Amino acid sequence: MKVRITEQPTGLLNGKEWPTAGEVIDLPDVVAVDLLNARMAEPVKAAAPEAATAPAGAVETAVKKTAPRKKG
Repeated sequence: MKVRITEQPTGLLNGKEWPTAGEVIDLPDVVAVDLLNARMAEPVKAAAPEAATAPAGAVETAVKKTAPRKKG
């Protein structure tokens, strides 16, 4: 789970210093939840995946052109 550190924890994380306040880190859910509950981190919302789009004019349609209907 990605979280933004709001208050730098003491000690080490996997043998290294914790990230400083403001940094975003991906942590195991158990560790992230502990930091969230201690208000030492805030969740980072995942970015929505970008939709694949074709360049303008490159899309073909299956619409068949027909003659206009007669009113009548």
